[in-house]
Parts: sequence; structure tokens; C-alpha cells
Amino acid sequence: MSKKKTIQIQLNFDRIIYTVVIFCLASEVVIVVLDILMNLAEFWYLEKFKKLSNVALEKSFGTWFSVVQNFIVAITALIISLHHKYISDHKGRFAGWILIAIFFAYISLDDHLVLHERISGTFGPMIFNSLFSRPVTMPTYEWLFLLGPFFGAFGVFLFVFLYRQLKQKKYRLTLITGLLLWVAAVILDAWDGTSDPYDWFLKITGFKGIYIMHFFMLIEEMLEMLGSTLFLYLFLSHIKTQNLQSSIDKCGRN
Repeated sequence: MSKKKTIQIQLNFDRIIYTVVIFCLASEVVIVVLDILMNLAEFWYLEKFKKLSNVALEKSFGTWFSVVQNFIVAITALIISLHHKYISDHKGRFAGWILIAIFFAYISLDDHLVLHERISGTFGPMIFNSLFSRPVTMPTYEWLFLLGPFFGAFGVFLFVFLYRQLKQKKYRLTLITGLLLWVAAVILDAWDGTSDPYDWFLKITGFKGIYIMHFFMLIEEMLEMLGSTLFLYLFLSHIKTQNLQSSIDKCGRN
């Protein structure tokens, strides 16, 4: 007579959440410090390392971290969606979490390939010139007009869906904070795309234009990274509150 083996995986979600969040925040601090020392203060000069520390460049520590972090957020959302499909059998929540997982997977890919700028740069002029029947100059980056409405609509969905999922006040406040950080980053990007956005700042400080521009780009990138860190914290906390441990034990007993 064969005995059924029960597989139990004990996960300390409090420790996991704490470790992941501290690691992300510490990484972001290191990225900021390196960028400031190498690109703004020019504390020392190493050409290749300077490029790696420049968050404005695609092949940099900051970009790599953002790509990995958003991909982990996507995987976390996917785990939650599978929980709702196979354990709680809630199709609406499953669909919502799948959409969120796809969105963060796209954000991860976009951080690496700059898809929103390339798509808008390719199709934006054709669409807007055809729409106005003449060549037009947009007041800021084209992606904000071409893809901005889709991102905005998904942001509303993200808020409504997650606000209903997250019952505790601290998680709802974290959700609002994460979205506001992203909104602030988009506003900075839109401002950067306008004509001579830093003139007033140059007159006040007397700093070089390239340093001012890089400083605001650094702020924008860090707002995005910090926003994603908050979403990772939210999703891991949601796994804890949904008692995924019992789901894992259940799967192990089957």
C-alpha cells in the first residue's frame, strides 16, 4: 500500500517582503548616488563606468534594475492570478490580475527597448499629419498623445481594481502613492519634451544646461522605480493577505 506524500512549503512572507523591499530601496539609493557622483558631481572619471551609472542611458545599472524589478512585479501578479484561477475560482479577479501581469511585463520590456518612444516616433507623425492634413509640431513628446490615453485608462483600471482588492487602509494609501509617483514621472517627461523647459532654472542657478537636464531625468527615473517598488510591496502583501500558503499546501496534497 503506497503512502501519499504531502509536500509543505513554509514561507515567511513578512521576512520575504521586508528583504525584497529593503533590497529594492537600497539598490535605488546606490543607483542615485553613483549617478550623482559620476555624472553630476564628476567626482571621478571612468568613461565606461560613467555610462553604466547614467540612468538616462538604456545600458545602465538603473535601466537593468528597472527591467528586472518590473518583470518581478509581473511574475508576482501572475502568481496571484493563478491563485484566483485554480484555488479561489474567481474568473473576474483572475482576468484582472492577468491584465496587470501583462502590463508590468510590457513596462519591463519597454524599459529595455524604449518601445513607447519608438512606436510613437514611427507612427506618430503619420497619424497626426494625416489627422490635421498638414505637418504638425506637437507641444511635447508624441508618445504622450498617441499612447498616453491608453496608459491613463489602464491607470484608472489599476486604481479601481486594486482599491477593491486591497482592504487595509495602509495598502490603499500605498496604491495611491505609487500611482502618484508614476503620474509625477509622466508630468516631468512631458515638461522635458516642451521647448526650452529648463531656461528659468538655468537663470536662477547658473548651472550648465546638460547638468540641469540630467538632474530632472534622474528624478523622473527614480520616481518610476520607487513607484514600481511600492507595487511590488503591494502585490507581495496581497499574497500574504490572500493566504497563499494554504494554497501551496493544498497543491502539495493533491
